[in-house]
Amino acid sequence: LFSQNWRNMSSHLANLNGTIKITCVRAAGIPRKQMMGKQDPYVRISYGSSKAKSKTAKDGDKNPVWNEELSIEAKDSAEKDIRIIVKNDNFGIDDEICMVKFPKAKS
Repeated sequence: LFSQNWRNMSSHLANLNGTIKITCVRAAGIPRKQMMGKQDPYVRISYGSSKAKSKTAKDGDKNPVWNEELSIEAKDSAEKDIRIIVKNDNFGIDDEICMVKFPKAKS
């Protein structure tokens, strides 16, 4: 789900200001949360009050493909993490499949 470039990302998050663009390409081997049929995963990114959501990868199941760039505003300096959550689009409440947090570095 996340490339090697993300491993040292926190050092770049110390003084965020402006627009953050994240390209959601694909995921491989994500956990199965849906009992019947295939999962319909989507990505939700949040930083403070700024949020963005990808399109749903219909029948993407454990290996969804999005190929979509999402943008959020970095204007909430009190926020500590950028959160990237993969959820399953369900009727009613969407199940969280997996999540990663990128901590903001100390300035």
